[in-house]
Amino acid sequence: METISFLIADDEQFVTVALSTLIKKAFPECPINIADNGNDAWNLIQNLHPKIIISDIGMPGLNGFQLLEKVRNHSTLNDVYFIILTANVEKGDKVKALERGADDYITKPFSSEELLARIRSASRYVQLQMKLFEENKLLNELAKALEQDFKDMAMLAVKFLQARLPSSTDMLKRVAQASVWIAKQIGGFEREQLQDIEIAAYLSQSGKVFLPDELIKSPVMINGRPTNKLMFNVPVSAREIV
Repeated sequence: METISFLIADDEQFVTVALSTLIKKAFPECPINIADNGNDAWNLIQNLHPKIIISDIGMPGLNGFQLLEKVRNHSTLNDVYFIILTANVEKGDKVKALERGADDYITKPFSSEELLARIRSASRYVQLQMKLFEENKLLNELAKALEQDFKDMAMLAVKFLQARLPSSTDMLKRVAQASVWIAKQIGGFEREQLQDIEIAAYLSQSGKVFLPDELIKSPVMINGRPTNKLMFNVPVSAREIV
């Protein structure tokens, strides 16, 4: 799993030193980047994609709210955990930060215990989010592999049918092309659905593969009547195969 990285954005050096020291003790393996203004912080965020950002509200360049807004409006940064840091204890600022998408809010001066507790909570959240991302990625890969396996099996069935009924190859090709054309005229079908329709059309005569050799070339029906009692099984078998 990817290592959690931090970014501290604050124009007061004693604050960045204190924060980085505490974080290093609790998370010695995690990289920490520091910016003393909002513009540099934004550049670092775009280049390094830190998982946890601790940003002061009042700093040169972009302030904390503007930086938060940029992060939340950036499509590839939606997994960032953003903590607002400020000396202003007014309730309005806290509400404003949370409404704009901040995940947490810490006031200065802060205690080491409180800060570490909040950062550990942020770390647990980010780790869970990263784990879910990896699991979803694996599930998507498995789903694609299963989909490809299904398509391969379907095409194998088509090839088997063509080998069993070589005379029907051209006819089935025309049926498949016509079926897809009709589906496109109707509209509303996605690409995968059109592929399913094409394969189903190719398999429309698959029920004949179970007929004995002497009946394989015979028509299923003449004048609306089955040419042999075994022909009753042809549509039933085709439906089950499709």
